[in-house]
Amino acid sequence: MFSSQTAFQRFADIVRGPEEHISLAEAALVIASEFRSESIVKDYLRWIRETASDFPAGPDLSEVSGFFSDHLGFCGDRDDQGDPRNNLLDHVIEHRRGMPISLSIVLLEMASRKDWRFEGVALPGHFMVRDATTGYYIDTYNRAQVLDEAQARRRTMGKIEQSEWKSRWSRASSPKQIIFRLLSNLKLSFLTREQFDRAAAVQEKLLLLTPGRAQEYRDLGVVSASAGDSRMARKFLGEYLERRPNAADAERVRCQLQVLVDEADRLN
Repeated sequence: MFSSQTAFQRFADIVRGPEEHISLAEAALVIASEFRSESIVKDYLRWIRETASDFPAGPDLSEVSGFFSDHLGFCGDRDDQGDPRNNLLDHVIEHRRGMPISLSIVLLEMASRKDWRFEGVALPGHFMVRDATTGYYIDTYNRAQVLDEAQARRRTMGKIEQSEWKSRWSRASSPKQIIFRLLSNLKLSFLTREQFDRAAAVQEKLLLLTPGRAQEYRDLGVVSASAGDSRMARKFLGEYLERRPNAADAERVRCQLQVLVDEADRLN
């Protein structure tokens, strides 16, 4: 296993419970603790709790936006978007910089402690917070700008015709979907930097979160091979082929698995 046993078990305890009871911030901090320190979970949850108490009394979006961006100073990191730390919640809180998903988790967690009806929305190529009562969006990456539905669509769709907008893009994301997106972003940033052992630790949590997705077994096998763990790679590539023997990439995966098996036989 690439994950530390403590972080993995804490993450498992969170995501295996009732989804409506999942704390996004706690899950994100447990993910970050894998690469930082176990103490950050308690420390930054306390910061969120104390800071949320200073938020405006009611969910006036202009006041919320001003408090989040101007008073607290949160905004998107435009200098190094691929930095893995932009998806590690303790670093995001400490430096007030992050990606849309991590910044939104901070705001969503604070809103939940105020009992506001805020929800995360995974728009095409972007992630925003929406006030379920008014339908207005908060773009945490762009200094918490408040947008109506049409403005949010224009920001995410670019030159694509509005008639091509799909209604599913406006659906609220569940807590597990939000965590999945955070983990996916973090894995990609580690892979880009060829930090394969860290990417594998993230992939283990993706598999735990979505055990029914066969491709997560394949991806764990592939990244395990890149990280130098042939045994893990063979195990999970084999599991993928058992689950999806007729997948479009099955032959390629079989070839990769055979190479690993042959290498293991030579070493023995």
